[in-house]
Amino acid sequence: MKYSTIICDGNNNFWRAWYTIATDIIQGKNITYDGGITQFFKNIKKIRDQFGYIDGTKIYFLFDNTVSTLELRKIISEGTYKSHRLTKKAKNFLYKDLEYLIEIIKCYDDNFFVVRKEKCEADDLVKPILDKLKIDKNNKCLLISVDMDWSRSITEDIHWYNYKDVIGRDKFNKKYGFDPKGKSVQLYKAIRGDSSDSIKSSVPNIPEKIVLDIVNNFDDVQELMRGLWETDYPDKWKHKIKEHELDIRKNYKLVDFIDIQDNIVDYIYDCKENVRKLEKLYTIKKIPLESRMISKEKKRNIFLGRR
Repeated sequence: MKYSTIICDGNNNFWRAWYTIATDIIQGKNITYDGGITQFFKNIKKIRDQFGYIDGTKIYFLFDNTVSTLELRKIISEGTYKSHRLTKKAKNFLYKDLEYLIEIIKCYDDNFFVVRKEKCEADDLVKPILDKLKIDKNNKCLLISVDMDWSRSITEDIHWYNYKDVIGRDKFNKKYGFDPKGKSVQLYKAIRGDSSDSIKSSVPNIPEKIVLDIVNNFDDVQELMRGLWETDYPDKWKHKIKEHELDIRKNYKLVDFIDIQDNIVDYIYDCKENVRKLEKLYTIKKIPLESRMISKEKKRNIFLGRR
């Protein structure tokens, strides 16, 4: 299926590209380190070729702010939420590469858009962007992220790609055992946890059957706690759930989205192709120039073996 709009988790795509280039270097392959920038655009080209139209598909890159909601959410759970990201964050050169990549994206393609908001993560920006866009059967949208949080926005016309499968509502139901609408994903992650966000299960070893029954029969954590004793779950697990109520509620807050009241348009950068600026940015980083960045005179000199 082809999509008119693609919304991409920019940070996640960057880390995947960086990991690929770092792995190649560790394995001794003869490549030049460029922060994963070349690999990033190879990945995006592959995505656009596979899921976009030749002309016209718009790609929105949603990026975490460098101080994102890590700082806000750490208040809820000091030292646990995305602790692995904090370690990466200390490696300033990687974040400099990310900032450099964003500057390149801004002048790379007329159909690209960069979206960032202070103290927000990419996840928080998905719903506001979708609310702004007119997504329907004539303008279908593909969300791209390994993060299950993005599945919350699945509809008949909005699908989620986790780099393995394109997942619509029916496929999500078959794969996970519940519908992604409402607070179901948030409730599921609050109980089951999420290793990608360093969030531990709030009720260790709870059977999946019970978790799915909770998600399918309760709208949110408040309703679960009110109706817990009316369920036919084994007493052992009723008591376990009640025992870990504070952990469940804490996780529930951790995986919730930030409610953005501002106009999201104020945080969208409308990218414009600027070949000369691209050439300068690539040259500074010693990234091999794309054909469009090489002037006719330079191409002629290269052909003749001149520098």
